[in-house]
Amino acid sequence: MRLPLIALPLLLALSAPASAQCYADYKAKQDNPLRLAYGVSEVPDSACNPKSAKKELAPRLKAGDGSFSM
Repeated sequence: MRLPLIALPLLLALSAPASAQCYADYKAKQDNPLRLAYGVSEVPDSACNPKSAKKELAPRLKAGDGSFSM
C-alpha cells in the first residue's frame, strides 16, 4: 500500500508541462562613433530559430537610438 502513495507525487511531478525557454545571442554594431555590443536576449518560442530571432531582436536594438545593425 505504500508504493502508490510514494508513486503519486512522483507521477504528478513528471507529468507537469515542460517549460523550455529560448534565448538568442546577438552581436550589434554602430558606426560613427564605432560601438560594438554583444548580448543574450530571451525570445518567444515562435522565434526560436536564427531567422525569426533576428526579426524579433532588430526592433529592440533599434529602439535605443536607431543606429545599431546586426
